[in-house]
Amino acid sequence: MKLYNHAYYISHKRRKMGSFLKKESPVGSFLAKISEECVVPFSGRGRLLPLVLILLCLGMNIYVRLFPAYFPQLREQAVLNVINRPFSGEADPSVLNGANGDSAENRAATAAASAALDGQIREEYEKIKDPYQSPNGITYLLENDPYVWAQYTEDVIKHGHPGDKKMNGKSYDSFILAPRGGEAALFPFFFFASAYIYKLLNFFKAVPLERYLFFIPVFYAFVVLLTYYVFVRRWSTDLAAFLATFLAGLAVFFINRSCAGWYDLDALNLFLSLAITGLLLEALHVGSYNLKWLFFTLLAAFFQGVFMTAWMGWWFILLILFFFFSLSFLSLIVHHYKEPRHLLKGLLFYGVTGAGFFVVADFSGYRFSGIHLMASTLNWAHALYPKLGTSLSQDIWPNPLYTISEMASLKLWDVGRFFYNRAFFVTAVVGLCVLAWKDRNGKRKDVTLMMLCWFVFLTVAAMKSNRFVLFLYLPAFFFLGVFLGDLLPVFISRMVMGWRRLAATLGFLLTLAFLVFCVGGAGITIAEKIYPWMNDSWYKALTYIDQHTPKEAILNSWWDNGNWFKYYGKRRVIFDPQTQQGQLAYWMGRVFLEKDEARAVAILRMLNNASTATFRELRRFIPHPYQCERVLERLLKSDRPEGERILGGYQIPGEAVQRILGFLHNKPAPAYFIVDRELTGKIANISFLGNWDFPKAFAFAHRHEARKAVVSALVKDFDLTPKKAEWVAEVTALSGNGSDNSELFSTRSIFFLEPKPGRKAGHLTYFDNGVVSDQDSDDVLFYDAEAEKYHSPRKVIFYETGVARVVENDKGDYDKTVVVIRDPQKSQAFIADDQLAVSLLVKLYFLRGAGLRFFKPFYSDDVAGIYIYEIVWEPV
Repeated sequence: MKLYNHAYYISHKRRKMGSFLKKESPVGSFLAKISEECVVPFSGRGRLLPLVLILLCLGMNIYVRLFPAYFPQLREQAVLNVINRPFSGEADPSVLNGANGDSAENRAATAAASAALDGQIREEYEKIKDPYQSPNGITYLLENDPYVWAQYTEDVIKHGHPGDKKMNGKSYDSFILAPRGGEAALFPFFFFASAYIYKLLNFFKAVPLERYLFFIPVFYAFVVLLTYYVFVRRWSTDLAAFLATFLAGLAVFFINRSCAGWYDLDALNLFLSLAITGLLLEALHVGSYNLKWLFFTLLAAFFQGVFMTAWMGWWFILLILFFFFSLSFLSLIVHHYKEPRHLLKGLLFYGVTGAGFFVVADFSGYRFSGIHLMASTLNWAHALYPKLGTSLSQDIWPNPLYTISEMASLKLWDVGRFFYNRAFFVTAVVGLCVLAWKDRNGKRKDVTLMMLCWFVFLTVAAMKSNRFVLFLYLPAFFFLGVFLGDLLPVFISRMVMGWRRLAATLGFLLTLAFLVFCVGGAGITIAEKIYPWMNDSWYKALTYIDQHTPKEAILNSWWDNGNWFKYYGKRRVIFDPQTQQGQLAYWMGRVFLEKDEARAVAILRMLNNASTATFRELRRFIPHPYQCERVLERLLKSDRPEGERILGGYQIPGEAVQRILGFLHNKPAPAYFIVDRELTGKIANISFLGNWDFPKAFAFAHRHEARKAVVSALVKDFDLTPKKAEWVAEVTALSGNGSDNSELFSTRSIFFLEPKPGRKAGHLTYFDNGVVSDQDSDDVLFYDAEAEKYHSPRKVIFYETGVARVVENDKGDYDKTVVVIRDPQKSQAFIADDQLAVSLLVKLYFLRGAGLRFFKPFYSDDVAGIYIYEIVWEPV
């Protein structure tokens, strides 16, 4: 509201209360005078308060992001550890409380005891944080992805491009997708930006690259938060900017993905998307065609071109802008349809601005990355977005993203869980509604509409994949900040003079103080839980690989830790978090679940010889992908002569036949297989991918075709009985009619009880998870704590010297399989699905490779639960 209107409003209120104000008491007069000054927009009231707000906001955010560097929470643990053990200083600890007087001698003794205690605390602190830090005393990078980005940044600094070589003008990484390698860093801007900042920093002061890569995320976070603060302040008040930035910066996803050690693209992506929208809004705010308008439009388009070289999800901002311009046109028509000249002028201005942005962005993006803007946006939206949160992919293989926690889908109500409390999310929605109504035709209508498009689009995206909650923070906390820091103070300032206004102002300030205190505490709590997944045990194991394996060796394992294997082990990997293709995930999942060791090695031989090339080669001659997969399954079970006979039936040229069979039967490079303790918890997701049901996937893909034809294909290509084929076609057809369930296409195998060691008491062995085994009779019972009774399992598998012995009990009342490992040194027992009980994972992890022919123990760490095997390639 304009100043004149505001003054009129206040005078109107005063006239309405005229008689009361004239006769009020001295106390009432004082209250009226004080309440008149109670206006709390925190804007335009000097420079000190805005400066304090921005320093408090950014300072707190930087403070919590430095926790992974020093682990201040471990200092408290060190103090507790020291005071809970006998004192070992040179002086009697009783002097610390002055029990022996205040003489000079006792003061000296007190100082000596205090120094000794401090020394023990420092020593303990260094000891408990040491496993999380490298030999150089720097905390390991967090999680997995930062390691590949760190390697590519190092490559840019050393070679001028990401990857270890260049081929045909493209960066190439020979350590991924072994043995063939692949193109490195399709979106390289992040690595070049970090490398140039590093070179600039070293021009003034030499900094170790390891330390730089650990702390540079805090700088990126500072840039994003400062940009966001300026953006909100541009359209609202200092208080609104403070609240929006403070709340967004300390949210769980934002801290986790922009703190020290999280060397990843997230902060840069937030900055670029915010810069594009902010600059475009500035261009629209100009309101006319001039140099300022042109400058902001071109700069926004330039940043969009840069964004296209920085992240594969760059296209999301274009969809938001498309909807923004569409709604802007609609808004102009609704509000000005009676004013043709004004309407035409508005439509033309928005149309020229939007068209100019998209044309220049397409030009700059193509020059920078070789990507055409609109075509790529539609392709990404069509190919990727529909599959987010589902187990299906664009091809016949399962979608590995479905098994990643941060890619899981959410219900609308669950989105609010990532906003401290759902009340914050609800308040943001309220602020959105109020601001949209209040400024529907005012100066903030464009930014309100833009943030509305952001909010709606990212909410829908977050429901498909919770990964997008990070981007949802920007519009949600914009509305929350403007509501609490702008609209609500203005409302209070227009209240009637006197104690009501004073009470409202005081309540508002107390609420803000409480909010800041609680959110600050929540941010600290989040930061205290951030530890690197990498540790000294893994560092030791991977350094051992680097020092004791051939340079051409290939490391086989699940994809999660592939980046660690490359970075510290310096060896090629089958796949990693950036190359987790569905086909590779399926085959490696099959390896972990395989009960036949020779069958598992046949799959590993194919992967280590050719990665995914075997299937691609077959597709050249067998176009139907599902039929091609069936042929590959038959080949993996066959020897070379039988394979020649199978391929001969498809009229494949002899040269191609020998090439395909070479992938399956030739001796690969030296290879090693890695298992660790975490795989027992990940096996549910691993088994889901490895148990992929191709008949169901096929029937679902063809659910719109004639049922008879689908059933016939299932019988012919997948060797199903007609009854089974009919059932598969029926359940998948129902899934396509509105009850789509991603779990339909596979099954999970899990450990129902965590493996526990046993203790002997006579002829019985008691395990800590409730299993009891009789050494003499092989009787096994399981105590169900919830039901408070013992169960008799129907199947027990005993492992003795690596050999499985199955004991079945038809009279048992427990249908899960109990596994008992009888080892002279360490007996163990657990409960698992049948598939897991006899799987290669159990034999490699729990049995330490006992009884296996193709897996030779190479390295073991029983404390950390890390075991590495050399794969023995025998001719077949």
